[in-house]
Amino acid sequence: SGGDYKQSDASSALHEQEIIERAVDYSIEIAREQGRQCNLVFAQSIEDADLIADMYTHKGWPTEAVHSKRADRDEVLKAYKRGDLWGVTNKDILTTGFNNPLIDMMTVLRVTRSPGLWVQMVGRTTRPVWLSGYDISTREGRWQSILASHKQNALVLDFVGNTERLGPINYPRIPGKRRKGKGDAPVRTCHQCEPPTFHHTSVKVCPECGYEWPAGTSIGDSASNAELVTASNPLGLPEIKRDPKEFGVFSVHQLIANEHTGKEGKRNTMRVDYRCGHRRFSQWVCIEHDKGSFPRKKAEEWWDEHGGQLPVPDSIDEALDRVDELQPPKFVKVWINTKYPQIEATDFRGHRFEPITDLNTPQELHEPEPDPMEREIEQSRKAAEHAAQFSGGGYFDDDIPF
Repeated sequence: SGGDYKQSDASSALHEQEIIERAVDYSIEIAREQGRQCNLVFAQSIEDADLIADMYTHKGWPTEAVHSKRADRDEVLKAYKRGDLWGVTNKDILTTGFNNPLIDMMTVLRVTRSPGLWVQMVGRTTRPVWLSGYDISTREGRWQSILASHKQNALVLDFVGNTERLGPINYPRIPGKRRKGKGDAPVRTCHQCEPPTFHHTSVKVCPECGYEWPAGTSIGDSASNAELVTASNPLGLPEIKRDPKEFGVFSVHQLIANEHTGKEGKRNTMRVDYRCGHRRFSQWVCIEHDKGSFPRKKAEEWWDEHGGQLPVPDSIDEALDRVDELQPPKFVKVWINTKYPQIEATDFRGHRFEPITDLNTPQELHEPEPDPMEREIEQSRKAAEHAAQFSGGGYFDDDIPF
């Protein structure tokens, strides 16, 4: 109704547990391969939303359903935004007015023939993770912030053919008024065939492979590979050129750890400065984030990797008291041709990084000569070796992309 599919017909086709489970399994496989951290699922009905959430959770991917029958949906969405849940399923609750920039994967099991609804659904994945320290009022600043974040793209797994039916979201097919005359016949796609075959919608069984479509609509057990965002640039927009990353390898002379106060009510983090001759590079760690959240898990992984004893500290004060448990790196690999240089990797043994010579400033690749102040630093090197660096990849407070 209202220009869309009849909900009862579409849901009856979707509510074949075996079909849905194959789609869930496929999405889990892709998420595991690509390291997707936050999944949003659109379901055809409330019953489907509950079923899909249970499937994900039972397979080890914590997911909850939100719909009109749940009184606690606000609490569920708060947990989702905190990173306590890997996924959320919904039935037309989160098409508009919902913003979670962490969403880097969408699983579509909701059939529609409405271009407007389709664009709204996919739009939930397009929110970038803006990192502090970048001028996002400029195009270049926005690009640099996105490139520095953990979310540089989002994956949409369309199991119901919306992409093929409605076209790319930046150039959707807007249906015109129905009129008499010749036109393209309606078709359905058989994804069981390789390559896919196309048939009139009246066909119930694929004449090529024998696949029988469920009543109501066609649901695949693998995602569509149709173009979600067109690369043909139909609007003639200017291309944005990005310079390739350039790296430098620096010898670490000292690590200084301090507490960093969160801005605008955000949580405090641990800031660690790497002293590399006359230069300094910084990282942050979310040691006080909620247990089970993605930032906290990354901090725990870092603590274990760097030789810290269990249990992992629960507070920054405790972490500062226990820095003598940790081993600092010998070298850091830094992305240098960006406004705010970023530490990309660390080397604790002294032979992890290959020599880098293709830079305009090759002198930065070698250990700089210490000035008189560095002699004092060198004298306290043994004590400094007990300081810690903390996991990063991004920059400030809750904006750190882990």
